[in-house]
Amino acid sequence: MIQDIAPKIFHNEYIQTGPETGDTVFAFSGREVLAAVDAEGEVSCPAAADFAGEKLQFLFRIDHHAYFLYCSPEGISDEKITLPGYAYCDIRVFRKLQPKDLCFAAVTAWHLFVWYRDNRFCGRCGHRTEAAKEERKLVCPACGNEIYPKIAPAVIVGVTDGDRIMMTRYAGRRYRGNALIAGFCEIGETVEETVRREVMEEVGLHVKNLSYHKSQPWGYGINLLMGFFCELDGESQVHLDRQELAEARWVSRDEIGEEPEDLSLTAEMIMYFKEKMGKGAPKKMEEESGEDLAETLPARVRRLWTGHVPKVPSGRKGTSAVVIPLVKVDGEYRVLYEKRAASLEHQPSEICFPGGGVEEGEIPRTAAIRETVEELLVSDDQIEILAELDPAVGPSGAPIWPFVAELHGYENTFSSDEVEKVFTVPLSWFCQNPPDRYMSQLATVPGEDFPFELIPGGKNYPWRRKNHEIVFYRYPEAVIWGVTAKITDEFLKKLFPEVEF
Repeated sequence: MIQDIAPKIFHNEYIQTGPETGDTVFAFSGREVLAAVDAEGEVSCPAAADFAGEKLQFLFRIDHHAYFLYCSPEGISDEKITLPGYAYCDIRVFRKLQPKDLCFAAVTAWHLFVWYRDNRFCGRCGHRTEAAKEERKLVCPACGNEIYPKIAPAVIVGVTDGDRIMMTRYAGRRYRGNALIAGFCEIGETVEETVRREVMEEVGLHVKNLSYHKSQPWGYGINLLMGFFCELDGESQVHLDRQELAEARWVSRDEIGEEPEDLSLTAEMIMYFKEKMGKGAPKKMEEESGEDLAETLPARVRRLWTGHVPKVPSGRKGTSAVVIPLVKVDGEYRVLYEKRAASLEHQPSEICFPGGGVEEGEIPRTAAIRETVEELLVSDDQIEILAELDPAVGPSGAPIWPFVAELHGYENTFSSDEVEKVFTVPLSWFCQNPPDRYMSQLATVPGEDFPFELIPGGKNYPWRRKNHEIVFYRYPEAVIWGVTAKITDEFLKKLFPEVEF
């Protein structure tokens, strides 16, 4: 889909910074953007050097390249400007996906442009708003009103009936291609209720067995799209809402043509139904070849953790973050581990994931990437984050935030100051070799000067003991245990629910 720009990484963290000469600038006017399109259909936009002395608003980065919005003297508005070599064209030009990272950046930038443009004045008191410095928000200096970017949740629904799917075409819209049933979530409504309501409103059908597929940020409509498949429940006769749809019909799998899967969630779902749904149950992991696993693993990780909100542990100092690196070796995905240098003060010679402490002003994701870069001597654009897991609790009781990432182009490099060696374990090995599990007890051990006379029972006070599971993976090259093994175990149990760990 349009947001899938790997191995490049989209960084949406807001920072207060100015442009460098080669950074990209988007100048919008309504649904038009200042751009140039060559004979091959490749799109380009002006650089910051073309706007010397002009005010530019930072948006985000892709890898190390930053993107900005042009601001007129009156702020971000629909005012058009003139720049040699560029002309205003409809933002739909970015559906051409050439180059893909620029196209994703452009539609995301347009989403933010609309937000900035439409909130130049406070909706509470009418005073002019100002951009905050510490995060992406607008603030009214008069009444303190805070305004964050608008994101409209909506659903895309693939209604299936055996070997056929409900295909639609919109009424009164410029887009004339194939579509699925879609609609916005209403106030007080769950997304599941939205699915059922939209199907009933647009085609008059009942559905059952809803299953979540994927999500997609869709800047063209200021949406976050959530894709669902569901099955027809009862009569299949369509009752068309002609205000919404020009056409709705059942289409068999064999009738579906080719859709550009690298653009929209709708197209991806149509092709997913055509090529994968109803083609038989998935194989057990022990029956899959390494090549099959390599082809399906990143998509599987993204799907399983899409929309996952990690459980936030109680606040403690000493928060850290790690990366679970997935590397592809001879067509098979493997998990990479480090053996810490024997010279380190803390946990020398232990097996671990790359990672470390979250520094002041950092978020866990940034810390995990920074530490991985430092320990494995890679660039951050080699690290493609696929999922964020629930935090684990380390020996000190502080949270450890794990991030699953595919490590692209890794050549077995590491910093000898921190790492003695690295090694990888095939995912197929984990599936065939469940860990050993042992129970220990965490007990309260009072110090020598503890005031026993102040508590009932004194030295015989019945302190509670807490059971604690310790996991061991006996890999031939090294034993993986402790919190590293626990993080591995939790990751694998969700990734491969069909395997007994």
